[in-house]
Formats: sequence, C-alpha cells, structure tokens
Amino acid sequence: MRKKLLSILICLCMVISLFACGKKDQPSDAEPTSGQTTDAPTKEPTKAPDPTTAPVVGEALPDPVYYYSFDKADGTNGIISVEKDTAASPIVQPVDGKEPIFVDGVKGDAIYADGASGYKLTEVNGVGDTYTISFWVNPSRSATYMPTVQFGPDIHGDLTGGQHYVNFTWAEWSGTQEFPCVWTYDQIGDEAVNWPYWYPDDGQTRVKVWNNLTMVVDPQNTTDEGSNIIAKFYLNGEPFGEPTIVNGTMSPSDNFEMLLGVNYWDETFKGAFDEFYVFNEVLTDGQVKTLFELGNANATYTEPEHVFEFYKEAGAIESLGADNFVSPFMSTYSKAYKIADGETWQVKLHNWSDGNDTQNNYAIVAANAAYGTDGYTEYAVVRADATGYTPAGDVPASAFNYTWGNWNTWEQKVMRDSNTTLKITRDGANLIIEASNVDYNKSANNMTATVPTTLTAADDCYFYLTTQNSWVDILSVKNATVKAGGRTVGTLDTNFWTVFTPIWSVPAGESKTISFTNYTAGGNNWENFVAILQNTPEGHANIAENPEGIDPVEGYKEYAVVRADNWGWGTAFDNADEHKSSNWNWETFTSDIDGAKIVLTATNFGDSAAIEFTATTTEGKVYTQKYTDIAVDGDVYLTLTLEKAQLVFDANIIGALDQNFWTVFSDIWAVPAGTTKEISFINTTAGENNWENFVAILQNTPEGHANIVDNPTGIAPVENYKEYAVVRADNWGWGTAFDNADEHKSSDWNWETFTSDIDGASIVLRATNYGDTAEISFTATTEEGKVYHQSYTGIAIDGDVYLTLTCEKSRLVIDSVKVGAADLSQNFWTAFSPIWKVPAGTTKTFSFTNSTAGANNWENFVAILQNTPAGHANIADNPEGIDPVEGYMEYAVLRADNWGWGNNFDNADDHKSCDWIWDSFVSDIDGAHVLVEVANDGATATVTAYVTTETNKTFTQKYTNIAVDGDIYVTFTLEKAVISFD
Repeated sequence: MRKKLLSILICLCMVISLFACGKKDQPSDAEPTSGQTTDAPTKEPTKAPDPTTAPVVGEALPDPVYYYSFDKADGTNGIISVEKDTAASPIVQPVDGKEPIFVDGVKGDAIYADGASGYKLTEVNGVGDTYTISFWVNPSRSATYMPTVQFGPDIHGDLTGGQHYVNFTWAEWSGTQEFPCVWTYDQIGDEAVNWPYWYPDDGQTRVKVWNNLTMVVDPQNTTDEGSNIIAKFYLNGEPFGEPTIVNGTMSPSDNFEMLLGVNYWDETFKGAFDEFYVFNEVLTDGQVKTLFELGNANATYTEPEHVFEFYKEAGAIESLGADNFVSPFMSTYSKAYKIADGETWQVKLHNWSDGNDTQNNYAIVAANAAYGTDGYTEYAVVRADATGYTPAGDVPASAFNYTWGNWNTWEQKVMRDSNTTLKITRDGANLIIEASNVDYNKSANNMTATVPTTLTAADDCYFYLTTQNSWVDILSVKNATVKAGGRTVGTLDTNFWTVFTPIWSVPAGESKTISFTNYTAGGNNWENFVAILQNTPEGHANIAENPEGIDPVEGYKEYAVVRADNWGWGTAFDNADEHKSSNWNWETFTSDIDGAKIVLTATNFGDSAAIEFTATTTEGKVYTQKYTDIAVDGDVYLTLTLEKAQLVFDANIIGALDQNFWTVFSDIWAVPAGTTKEISFINTTAGENNWENFVAILQNTPEGHANIVDNPTGIAPVENYKEYAVVRADNWGWGTAFDNADEHKSSDWNWETFTSDIDGASIVLRATNYGDTAEISFTATTEEGKVYHQSYTGIAIDGDVYLTLTCEKSRLVIDSVKVGAADLSQNFWTAFSPIWKVPAGTTKTFSFTNSTAGANNWENFVAILQNTPAGHANIADNPEGIDPVEGYMEYAVLRADNWGWGNNFDNADDHKSCDWIWDSFVSDIDGAHVLVEVANDGATATVTAYVTTETNKTFTQKYTNIAVDGDIYVTFTLEKAVISFD
C-alpha cells in the first residue's frame, strides 16, 4: 500500500526532504566517520494527496537525516532482522533468511516484530548531540525492560571500552508496567556513571494502540553541572516529560547501532513500528505536533499468525500425549518421582498444544504412589493454566500467582510451543509449583501455586506429569534441593567435650572459614561453642569430665582450646591478655550469643596460628573475638566442641535464582605470587541467559567491590580499588588488565546445551598468580558427567592479587560439592566429584561426609588417582558410557573398605592398612566425616583416610607405594552412597 500525505501543503513542504530507507548528506557538525557513505537512494519527490483527509494543522518539517516509511513498496534497503544471540555472550546477530514483516500502519504499511526478533537500521549513524528522533509504535504486550527503540555509538561497550546508548523501554519501578521510559547510559573508563530515567505513572493503556514517541535533544539545555542534556519528550504530539540524556549517545561511530524491538539483554519486543525519523535539528512543539498528525493514531492492523513447526525432541527422556494433539486428560503419564518433605525437584520439558483450550497442556499430579498402584490416592493436580484441584475441591484462585495478566498472552496461543522449567517443592502440607513457560516469543510466562493438601510428615508423596490434547517431551528431571551444610552438633543439655564437629585441615599458609549459628541454654558465658587447634587429623583429648571417655590418638597435642567468651588454654596458648581480644558487651553476652551467626576463621602462618570470629546477633549487633600467637610446629587441624549449646552449620551459599548482578559476593581469597588458589562450588542457574551464572573477579585489594550503577545495595569500593579482570562463566570478560581478546580466552563449551549443562554443574576454579600476569581457569563437570574447560590468560597484574566470586540469577554452593543420588540409589561409576590436581611434591586434603545405604561394605566412597585432569574410565557396568580422554590411566582406584586396584596398585596387604571394626563397619561409615589426604612426592603417592563416626569413634585407612609419574589428579566416585564435601 502506498502512503498518502494528509495535505497538499505539507506534501509540498516536504517534497525534496523525505528519503526512503536511506540518508542524506551529513550536516557539518556531524561528519561521516570512516567507512560511511553519504550517497543513498531518495524517495519519490511527490505523492498524490488523499482528498478525503482533513489537512494537517501544524508547522512544516525540516529535512530529516534519516527517514524510514516502512512501506513495503519502498523496499527493505537498510533493514535487517536481528535477534539476541546468547551463544557465547549477549550480542545482536542477523537472522539468516528472515525477511521483514509488513502490516497496516498509521500511514500505509508498518514493520512488525514477532517477539522472536527485531530489526536493525543498518544505514543509520549518529548525527551529534543536536537531534530529534520520532517514531510510531504499537506494542502487542508489555514486558519489563522490553526495548522499543535503542540507539548508541557503542551499545554494548565491547569495542571501545565505553558504553553509550538511549533506550526507549518499559520498566516496573513502582510495581506496574510503565511505558514509555527513556533510559540513557554512559560509561567511559573511570568516569562517573550516569543512568537517569524518566517514566509515566502507568503504561498498560499503551498496549495494542498506536503511540507516537518523539524526543528533542538540545545540547544548550544542560543539567546544573553541565554534564548531561535535559531533553524534551513527547507522547502523541504533546509534551510528556524531560528526561536527562547523556552527552554523546547520538555521536557518529563505526559501531553505531539503531535497533528496533531488540537489544543485547532484554525481552524482545512484539508489535509494530512506523514512520521513523531522525533530524539533526531541534524541532519545535508545532513540528512535533505535525509528526503526530501525519499519522492515523486510530489505525488498526491484524497481527500475523505465528506459524508452528512441530518436532519431537531427540533427547527427551520421556514423551507424553499424542503428536496430533488429541489425547484425553490422564491418558498418558510419566514416571513417578518420590519427593521428600523439604525437597525441590526440577523438570524441564517442551510443551506442544493445539492451543484451543487453556487446559490443553501439561499438568502436574501429586499422589501417594505411582499412577495405577494399589491404594493410589491423589493429593493435588495443578495445570499449566493456573487451575487445579485436590480431593477437597478446586484449588482457589488465590493460591496462584502468575505474570501473564488478564490472559491476553494466552490469547496468542503461546503454549502451543513452550519450553518449560518446573520446580516442585514439598513444604509440610503444602505443594509449591513454580513454572516458567518460555514461549515462542522468547518471553517467560511465570506461575507459582501454593497448594494446601492433607499431606503429613509420615506420608509418601510422588509427582508425575500428564497431558491433555498436547504433546510433552520431558528433557530432564532432577532433585534440585540444596542440602549442602546444615550439620547440627550438640543439644542444649550436651555436656562439655562429649560431641565434636568434623576435623578440618588447615595447611601452612592457608585459612579455614566455617559459619554456623550458635544456640545456648544461656546459664553461663562458657556454655557455647569452643574451638580446638590440634596436631592430628583425628582424635580428641580424654579429660576428666568426659563421660564418653574418648581416647586421643598417639602423639595427640592441643595447641589451643579457645572459648566463645574470651578464655582459652593449650600447650601453645597462655590466655594472656595480649594474645586475645574481644569487644563483647558482657552485660548482654548470654542473650547476644544465643542465635548469633558466627563466622570463624583459623589461619596457619606456619610457625604460629590465629583464631578469630565475627558474631552477628539476631538484633544485628556485631562483635569480634580474636586469639593470636598460638605457636604451632607443623600441620594444624581445627575442630569444635561445645557445652549446653547447639551449633547449626551453614553451607557457604551465595546468590539466589533471582539475584541481581553485583549484589552478593563470596569471601575474598588471597592469591600470592607463585601460588594457585582453587575454589570448588556447584553452580545452579535460572538458565535464561548464558551470563546468568558465576563471575570471577581478580582485584588488587583484600576487601571491597566496585560500586556499579545497577547495584541496588550501593556497595562502595575501598580506596584505590582496581579490578584486573572480571570474567564470566560464558567466555566473556573485562577489566583494567583484561581485553577480552580471543587469544586471551578459550573454552570448549557446547553452546547449544550451555544453559542446561552449567545448571547444577560442579566447578573447580583456579586463579594463578605468576607475579606479573595471572590467569583464571575452571573445569565444569555437568550432572550428566560431561566435562568442559574455560580459561582466561594474560591478565597483567602489578602486585598482590585477590579472588572473589559474584553471580547473577544463580546460586553458588561453595566448597560443598555433593556427589550421588539423594535416595542412595547411585550405581557404581556413574557419578563423580570434580577432578582436583595434586602437583608433585604436595599434599591435598579432601573433607566430606559419607552417607550410605549400608547393604554392603563397598557401597561407599571411592577415591581415584589418575593421570589426566579430565575424563573417567569407561567400565562395563557404567550405563552412562563415559569415555575417557586419550591417554587416560588410573594409578589407583581405592575403596573405603580396604580394597583397591589400578595400573600401579596391586592391593597387596603390605600396601594397605586399616583399623576398621568390620562387625560394625556399615553402621560406622554411614554419616561419618572423612578426611582423605593425598600425598604426592612425584614418584609415589600415599592416600590416608581419617574417619570420625557420628558417635565419635575414629578409624584410619591407608594405601601406600602407589607409583605415579609427576602431577596426579584426584576424583571421587561412589556406589549406593552420597558424599557431601565441606
């Protein structure tokens, strides 16, 4: 359809000024940058007026620098379809073979964005700080931060190190969807960051109607300090606000981008655009009114119907329903999975439906057994469309919370093709169902249901999936419960020196930090936790008031025994005032320490040691306690005991699946020159974008973090803080000493499966300080046993280096690796821990708790010494069929029950020893805490396991004379067991 001018007068005024899909010569204050051309095809100079339309009342327009009519007849020069590509980093990429989609517009045709991709106007460049930009937009839906138009000379900041853009977008700062918002950003080196914004009260009325947005930017109108421009913003020809715009966001650049409906990070827009202008002049109120009156604000269009291409997922573990979408409810159903109270399970699936009814999708069923079992009884059914029932009747609407409001999204039949992640939690008598349905628009439609049931703690509960007139491919089902930590030691009537925590190794030059909550009966100050530094990896002193009569091992020595209340003793601690300090308020001590969160660190300096802790009370008061100058003469081991108290240990967990970037951080670890710091953790992610995972930071200070603009907690860096490198899990990084160049980073990720592979993966991350350069590398072992590697090298440093971790939309369980199925059903050689390097000439200690089904002695942990940093042997009874890497060799495979084999271990009696009591072995090893020390002298290795049972009996297991050749690598597997690393 040809566009028609609304009056002959305006037509004549614009006869030589409007250009179709092109540019005119740049004005003198905005010379074209290198590589630009100023020649472009021009639009036809005249068009027949529409005599049935009233003439426009308004001022004549100047010549635009850029004008896109989006008329189909005018062609698609300079318009390409683009989408957000998260394969390795957030970046906008062309969509091969996808042509622009045209619909009816406010004046002739308009261009339509289908929610999966948007557009890039490739011939548009910046025109300088004096400009007016105007366009029409008709959104089909609203989504937080969904862009309409975004432009800038370097939107992502990858090419110049700076970042400059303006984004006309949606937001949700006041609890409602707000549109239009003007969001502007600029960051150059260490200069101040500006992120101003402006928004109206409510934007819901802007959905499914045409809106004319115009912004006029005059660099003469600045803020008080002169660093930013106060622009004028118009909605439908009327003044609407005065957003603050950063200088330079319309500067010409080889990297300039003008994007419609898509950007590097956010939800892709769905709807139509029309009549796009860029002027290099400050338009008047009257001229802005003219831009509005040139279009028909009441025009309508019919959205193109989405074309579905049904396919079956090749990697599905189960498929339900019928591929013609005709299958009655409960006619097919999945395997049933038992869920314990407090557990959360995650299911990923692909849902296909005819879309004719909101119930024609997947549904979750909770029951006392698998479907069809004798005595089968249902607790609840929850459907994808936020409805459900229990034996008592329909689940009330108040139990559901969902984000697709008023069902207008469902009118688009989004569930006809949806990738869904379900989280199913059993919480007492409630079942909590969380569903994230990512539709063909790449938008997440979320639902949470809290369903009351008749469940009691004694009841078994299973869940399974079923369908109605749909096809469901189940891609994965896993127990996603975070159970790291949580160990409870003692009770409020426990006598002194009768129960102990695990014993942790603290090698010379290292620290061990543990965190726990201290509960006390509160009768006396000393009835709390007590820390012990000793010289052996097992045993405790036998003191007179110890009714258990625990015998220490030979040569046992206590360097120090220090209480929570500023008192201590030991062979190397004299309790002198100069060797201890605290700032407790003794008037309130017994109430302050009850329920206080304790973070305790033991540090071994080689010839002396220190113990210090911070106590945060339930009221938020903070106290510190420190014991110093504890003389030591070798290895140091830490354990805790207590009196009339209970210690509840925490996992070292940072982040959450809704965590914003740069708002939580791990501990900060020193990485001295010539050393490597290794951190192990499990990475769990929301999985929507590749970058929503862990991030490693190398900095020059032992404290502090940079204060970036989207950090709502306003973390301020310390003086002279500097980041050498900030590197993400997905092959992307930046920093003062890291340029993100391809030659300085490498990975072997499969980007097609990255977001699922990294979810739940065990990460072993290493930061190495070579003195003048540093590197960060990690190995990721997925839950399926696949192994990937990532490294960042050539990071220039100029002094001390410190490592810390942060994350986005993810949760890190640090030093708390759990291996094995929670129900103790794991088959042999099917689950493995991370693989740790033990260089020649070093000893490495592994600390974990062993839980077992207890049927046979060998159904426990197994230690593997191998010659490669990746891979596992493919043995006959391994159903996963894990293939070892080339050259893989096992020096030794060593079980918990005094048995082993391998290329270099013959299981001879003179090469192994233990003091197990075999009559009680299976009960002793269940729940026992284990310290495994692997000593590698370069030619031989020795493996020693120190075991402390739940009843505080101690046993030692040792394997010797294992021939090795240089560095070795250690990993753990198991059978019918779970090992939980500290």
